[in-house]
Amino acid sequence: MCGIAGAFSVTSRSLPAAVSRMSERLRHRGPDGDGLWSDIDAGIALGHRRLAVQDLTEAGKQPMESPCGRWVIVFNGEIYNHHAIRRDIERATGGCWSGHSDTETLVSAIALWGFDQTLLRLVGMFAVAAWDRSSRSLWLARDRMGEKPLYYGWIDGDFVFASELRAILAYSSGTGLSVSRSSLFLLASLNYIPAPWSIYREIGKLMPGTYLHLKAPTDQSAQATPFWTFPLATRSGSHLEPSSNGGLNACLGQVDAALRRSVKSQMLSDVPLGALLSGGIDSSLVVALMQSESSERIKTFTIGFDESSTDESRYARQIAQHLGTDHHEMILTPTDALGLIPRLPGLLDEPMADSSQIPTMCVMELARRHVTVALSGDGADELFGGYGRYRRIPKAWGRMRMTPRLIWASLNAMVQPALLDHIAALGGNRGLDLLRKSRYYLPRMAGAHSARDLYVGMLMQWIDAPIVKGLEQDPRDSVYQVLSRAESIDLVPFMMEADALTYLPDDVMVKVDRSAMACSLETRAPFLSQEVVELSSRLPLSCKLDRIRGKAILHECLAKHLPRGMFERPKQGFSVPLDTWLRGPLREWAEDLLDSNRIQREGYFDPLVVERVWRAHREGRHNNGHQLWSVLMFQSWLAQHPPMNE
Repeated sequence: MCGIAGAFSVTSRSLPAAVSRMSERLRHRGPDGDGLWSDIDAGIALGHRRLAVQDLTEAGKQPMESPCGRWVIVFNGEIYNHHAIRRDIERATGGCWSGHSDTETLVSAIALWGFDQTLLRLVGMFAVAAWDRSSRSLWLARDRMGEKPLYYGWIDGDFVFASELRAILAYSSGTGLSVSRSSLFLLASLNYIPAPWSIYREIGKLMPGTYLHLKAPTDQSAQATPFWTFPLATRSGSHLEPSSNGGLNACLGQVDAALRRSVKSQMLSDVPLGALLSGGIDSSLVVALMQSESSERIKTFTIGFDESSTDESRYARQIAQHLGTDHHEMILTPTDALGLIPRLPGLLDEPMADSSQIPTMCVMELARRHVTVALSGDGADELFGGYGRYRRIPKAWGRMRMTPRLIWASLNAMVQPALLDHIAALGGNRGLDLLRKSRYYLPRMAGAHSARDLYVGMLMQWIDAPIVKGLEQDPRDSVYQVLSRAESIDLVPFMMEADALTYLPDDVMVKVDRSAMACSLETRAPFLSQEVVELSSRLPLSCKLDRIRGKAILHECLAKHLPRGMFERPKQGFSVPLDTWLRGPLREWAEDLLDSNRIQREGYFDPLVVERVWRAHREGRHNNGHQLWSVLMFQSWLAQHPPMNE
């Protein structure tokens, strides 16, 4: 796990110094060393920060040249099948190795098979840049599921790329970059900014599973090319049919074996290794498989909360005791959160509004005190049907189809926020809870013309009031554009596919990557191996969602290792008591960022809308914490990253 950066220019003679500044901004991603390679005549410079995980010697240092001298690469990630690739290279060329790093394997593979053909052979997580000295062209690529980040764009005619935006800002000194209001709306609506966009108009993200070939630094028409796509993967091969091969148990064996292979391959490390354990199905299964593959006690790490309604640490503790792991935990208090939250804009680099970033950051810091690599359960919900919306939305749409839309529209028109506030002030707790739910659901149900409309509405935070000022198009169009990448016809597969293509790489994996890299920890996600992803796509839906639960097949896998009573409970998620904190220890911080005069002066949000929602929340009439969090995260980020070109 590392940080990479580079620039391709036709004019600059100061590239080494500029790229060195970029790399320095990525020191947290790679504290074990740095490297720089440049060819001034060709106008190229590549920089690297190293977190040594495999081959800790100088033989693993980057940038790295191929044995033939044609290729130079910088690489962030891990190639889990690099030993198998080495054997293929040895059979073809005889092979002569300087060390045992996967970087050396990767650059040798590119020299033998070419850049695009090598990508098809890789199993792992990666963001890679490769310079071809022969053609004087630059190649970039990002792994299939978007585990590793890669930003790129043109600054004053120069092509630049990096693992994080902060490095690109170091190249440009912040000049020439402006906030994208369309991206800001996506952030406010979805809590994250999906690829290929970034918070800046001038900078984009390389899409997962694609590569970019740049033959000249001025070629702004270059298009990213897919080398693997999730929709195609879901349609490859025949679906497994449990009705004809012994039911769920027949599929169970294949899933269990694939997960075991993935976990085993990702335990390859020359440094201490452990796992993040939340107490839920996914991380518990990863830990169980790790412990069964290890002769030593696996180190596990858990974060809890001092509010029992959101605390699952006791479940993680029970599971760790049963599996016999070396368990570590800490309890997150509002005071801890208050100390961390002001740091988030600097840690995140690009604004995002997933409040679980707070405990995620804390568990990463806890893990880094003991290990350098940690496995997680990320990806299982999207691939195996873990989110409650996969069950709730089809049921809700089924009821809605039996009721004329006019009724929903009329109810929504009558039940306005001001009326809700008045009634809520008179009602008891049960009435207040019902009104809160009505305020959230009615606008979404009234605006839904199809089941997919309802899904989109349920994802969007600010559906009942325009929040971002100066938008150039209907804001909902951008959300539909993002989710239209999913091609499945049926509703539940469509939702799962859309989440895997957007929410997973652009929220979940961003949260994990930034939190881990902030403390120089490498994380790995066994559920996101190519084998597991493609196997999950061939499973019949009944293996994922049965009559009473999601991730049905993973429940059965875990039952081989744990008593059902330890994990058969409602899904809770890695949530924080945000609503309570914003009325209590975080209130002063929020008041400053949401000040109407400040918001009016900055000009991004509608201050009247923000004030109305904030007032209702702080007075306890509505729980608007998650709706406000996207505004707070942008405001906090903006204070540290004022735009230079507005």
